[in-house]
Amino acid sequence: MSGTSITATMPIPVTTLGRHHIYILPTRYGYLFAFMLLVMLLGSINYNNSLGYMLTFLLAGMGMITMLHTYHNLAGLTVSGGRANPVFCGGRAHFEILVDNRGGGARYKLELARQAPQRSRPWRRRRLSLLRRQNCIPSDSLCNIALNLPTTQRGVLPLGRIRLSSTFPLGLFRAWCRVDPGLEALVYPRPGGQLALPLSGEYRPAGMHGRHPGNDDFSGFRPYRPGDPPRNIAWKALARGNETLVKRFSGSGGDSAELDWDGIEGLPTEARLAQICRWVLEASRCDLHFSLNLPGKHLAAAGGETHRDNCLRALALYPKS
Repeated sequence: MSGTSITATMPIPVTTLGRHHIYILPTRYGYLFAFMLLVMLLGSINYNNSLGYMLTFLLAGMGMITMLHTYHNLAGLTVSGGRANPVFCGGRAHFEILVDNRGGGARYKLELARQAPQRSRPWRRRRLSLLRRQNCIPSDSLCNIALNLPTTQRGVLPLGRIRLSSTFPLGLFRAWCRVDPGLEALVYPRPGGQLALPLSGEYRPAGMHGRHPGNDDFSGFRPYRPGDPPRNIAWKALARGNETLVKRFSGSGGDSAELDWDGIEGLPTEARLAQICRWVLEASRCDLHFSLNLPGKHLAAAGGETHRDNCLRALALYPKS
C-alpha cells in the first residue's frame, strides 16, 4: 500500500542524548556483583588478607569502568522519527526510527522498548514491551531501525514514547533514555463484506478496466497486473528489455462507481466501513472512477492512487461510535 506518513507535515522531534537524558542503574547482576564485593571486603577485613583487599578493589574499579562504558554507549546518539506508512487493520504498523551515529564509535547491544497502553488499574506500573534488539550500530553511520506494532482497530496509532537502553559491555549496569519520536501510523479499516460494487454505466468485466483503447486518450503506463488484457501491454517497451508495462487511457468509457454510505443498510458502522473499504480497493484495482459519500464528507469522482488513498484516509478517520 502506497501512501505517505500522516506526520509528514509535522515537525519531527530530534533528540541528542546527553547527561540530561540518560539514566543508569545496576541490573540484578550488578546488585549481585556489588553484594559479592561486599562479602569479599568483609572477609578481607576479618582475616586481614592483603590479596583479598587487592582483588576486591580491582573488581570494584572494573565495575566503575564498566559503568562509564555503559553510559558512553548511548551518549552522543541522535534519535529522530522516520516514516510511518498506513496499514490495514489486523496488519502490523511499521515505524522507522533514525539513529544518527555520525562522528561516534560503534554502539553495541541496544534495545528499543515501548510502554504498553494503560487500560486498567492505573496505579500499577506499566510493563515495557520489547520492540527491537539492535546488536551493533557501526561507527560514523546513520542507522534506520524498523519497529513493528500490531493493529487492532482503525484510526490513528501513535508510537508514543520509546525507551532506548543498553547493558553493554558486561551487563552490570543498564543505561536508558526515553524518547518521543512523534510518529503516528494511519490504520485503515479491514476490507470485508460481500456486496457487489455499485456501478453506473456499462461494465465490461473482460477487460477489468472499463475502457476502450481505441476510443479514449493515452495517459501513460503502469506496471502489469495479472488479468490485464494482452492488447494493452506495451510490447515495444518489453522488447527493449524493460519491465512489463500496461498502457493507461483517460476516460471511463461510461463506467464509474458511487460508494454511498446510505446505500448499505442493516449493518453496523464498522461493517459498513469494511464494505466500503473493499469497494474502494476493487474500484481502484479496476481503474474505475468512483466517488465516496460519507455522513458529513463527500469526495468527488476521480481515479488514481491519490484518490484511493484519500478515500481510505476518510474511512480510517471516520468518527467512532
